[in-house]
Amino acid sequence: RQPLLLVGQLASLAGRRRHGADDSAARGFRSTWEQSSKLHSTMLVYTTSRSWDSWLRVYEEKKAVLQLPDVLICSGGTHVMYRTADGWVEDPMWRQRLQNAKGGWDYTAVSQAAQQLVQRAEEGRGQVVQ
Repeated sequence: RQPLLLVGQLASLAGRRRHGADDSAARGFRSTWEQSSKLHSTMLVYTTSRSWDSWLRVYEEKKAVLQLPDVLICSGGTHVMYRTADGWVEDPMWRQRLQNAKGGWDYTAVSQAAQQLVQRAEEGRGQVVQ
């Protein structure tokens, strides 16, 4: 039997928060995936723009219906996490590759810039933009 790899967007597979129809669909997918895993060697990968911490919050909320993936590509592709028998581990080669990319990759600088943008957006709420 051929191995089965499925890569899906977390938002599509998890659905909306506290939404019965989405939870039912996620539960159905989980059941189908578990059955497929009995017949094939499988690997489930979720992609998401969410950070690692945000993914954990989604999973805690949806773990009754959401299939746990084998691999999580999060933070818009800047982190690749593998589920192992000992828990989740980050792909060190991917992190190194991003850090060595042409022009460099400074996670701290990008994170600080993003936080400043969020702060400016929050300060601007309620103001009319012209």
